[in-house]
Amino acid sequence: LDVVDPDLLGTEKDNLADPVNTGSYLFKATSNDDTRALTLNILVRDFKSPSSLYFRAHPTFLKCVQAAMTQLRNADKQVKVKQGFQTLSDVGSGVTDRDNYLRSGAGITLEFKAGVTGAIDDIVTAVLKTCPVPMMKMERDIGVEKLADSVHVHMKGADHDSGPTFTGISDPQTPIAAGLDPQKIPDCSNLKTVANGAYYPGGYDDPTQVVGVVDEPVDRTMTVDANRLVQYLGVNKER
Repeated sequence: LDVVDPDLLGTEKDNLADPVNTGSYLFKATSNDDTRALTLNILVRDFKSPSSLYFRAHPTFLKCVQAAMTQLRNADKQVKVKQGFQTLSDVGSGVTDRDNYLRSGAGITLEFKAGVTGAIDDIVTAVLKTCPVPMMKMERDIGVEKLADSVHVHMKGADHDSGPTFTGISDPQTPIAAGLDPQKIPDCSNLKTVANGAYYPGGYDDPTQVVGVVDEPVDRTMTVDANRLVQYLGVNKER
């Protein structure tokens, strides 16, 4: 799909804006029945709004959603897109966070296909196993909302700094940790160790000789910056 420059769309640009600065791209469908694939199981026609041929989508976000859909399909619990991209005209004046992320192209609501038997928590678990790591590699936070018959998930914008959010989910850490568990436990017995107070590599007595001068040290009192240094959301970590 070719990326569209929103500045070429005149007044329609505002109707298609990314309100939360996710860095999504703007595309144009060939028709409302465009069957081109955004991912293996997400077609343009299923993700875009029926009110516009233009739509936003974020490739990294959709890739992790596809991973969750594949995991569910392998368990014979196929899901489909209930709601994807929305324009400003679609959501109207009563805009919620969920609406804003659907407008951004980095939000989606998933539901089970007709005839599929499964619990909504199955969708929650699949999303939490597959999506936090790709998002955190981009220094983005995840948002997941469990609804009555579906699950909404989004990738937060670059300006968002209050951390991940889980709405209607009692224990998000367990599936997140399960998704982080390695398929095989590595053998660390041959790894070199560093004595307490020593430096690696050897031959240096000052870390700045190796990494350069530190612009601003980060300590645990700097909540936002310290959280960004934690690579993933998992809780079963060993140091």
